Amino acid sequence: REVRGWEKGRRKRMEGITTILTDIEGTTTPISFVRKNLFPYAAKKITEFVQSNWDVPEVIQDIEDLKETIEAEVLYMHDKTMLMRAVTEPKNIPAEQGAKAVGHFLEWLIKKDRKAKPLKSLQGKLWKEGYEQLDIHGHLFREVAPCLREWNAMGKNLYIYSSGSVQAQQLMFRYSIEGNLCPLLSGYFDLNIGDKRDPSSYMRILAAIDEEPHHVCFLTDIYEEAVAAHEAGMKVLISVRKGNAPLPSDCPFPIFRSFAQVEDVLAGREPADVHEEEEEEEEEELFGAPTSSSGATQPKKAAQNDEDKFFAALNRSSGTTAPSASTAKQGGGADLMAEFDALMRD
Repeated sequence: REVRGWEKGRRKRMEGITTILTDIEGTTTPISFVRKNLFPYAAKKITEFVQSNWDVPEVIQDIEDLKETIEAEVLYMHDKTMLMRAVTEPKNIPAEQGAKAVGHFLEWLIKKDRKAKPLKSLQGKLWKEGYEQLDIHGHLFREVAPCLREWNAMGKNLYIYSSGSVQAQQLMFRYSIEGNLCPLLSGYFDLNIGDKRDPSSYMRILAAIDEEPHHVCFLTDIYEEAVAAHEAGMKVLISVRKGNAPLPSDCPFPIFRSFAQVEDVLAGREPADVHEEEEEEEEEELFGAPTSSSGATQPKKAAQNDEDKFFAALNRSSGTTAPSASTAKQGGGADLMAEFDALMRD
């Protein structure tokens, strides 16, 4: 058939890219999904999960691997004696006692947004249960799945690189709101390949996928990650979405506000605008805002309840009384709320 001029340019430019490597939070998925869904779910269930799996070898290994993290967290002021016993000799401590000490520490790490590998591994195992029981579904921006399908059909290799464990990444895409997207993806990378702000991590990814850097385009919302990938020789585009961290005023990298803009940006064309009201409508749709008896949506109330549940989960485990999300926003808990809003930055 006759191919229009802009399609020729699009295909020609995309022919230079064989591989798309993408981040998750803030890039394929709203950051608020993690804050409103995954983290509250983990905070609520992590202690129970650890206790019920205390004799599972893979869980015991994660617990034992927490030793270095505990030693490094000098700001953790609770009883470290029992905690260290739990991670160094878990088989010699009653499951309930050990799980309480370990669970409290894990909740603290979640609250502080730590990227400790044992925590990520345990979260992945816990979320696996949640996904399989259909308590959780992976949320994506609405245009992501169609673009992944199109790029896959064009023969592009699609990889994920996130601070979340490979298992957590696979669950996100296997149980997504758009169905199972894993068949579209060629592979996954997590912190085992290296820190996302270290150029050598991207060099190791290039070696693993056996690809030249100029054939790979990395999509992320984090400026420091973009710098690292660029130093490794990759093409880089930065995702600008509602809730993402602001970029430096002199940021040299091209930006996109939708996966549908990626090909235009790579080709050097001016992408179509994404209007703020469309983004707001999408967020309400993604999070399935509950309805009142009259059928009116209540997104703000739903979000408030999710945040309050998160604080409540932490309060129950610590035996202290922290402010609720609403109280924190009003004052007296501003620091805690700021920490909460900063959760899960890749």
